[in-house]
Amino acid sequence: MSYRKACSKFGVPVMTIQNRISGKVDELAHAGRPTVIPAEVEVELVEKIKRAANMVCSCFYVH
Repeated sequence: MSYRKACSKFGVPVMTIQNRISGKVDELAHAGRPTVIPAEVEVELVEKIKRAANMVCSCFYVH
């Protein structure tokens, strides 16, 4: 499959693939801004939110 067909099939802009192939953009480059919250803090925050959600959901659970 040509990369143009692949772009069309998967909805990726052709220039994105051309830039990666030509080396204008590193193959492992990430889009967007760098994260503000460190990964460890994010993981801890997610766990606390999950625990809080479980406590709220269990309060409304009818046996």
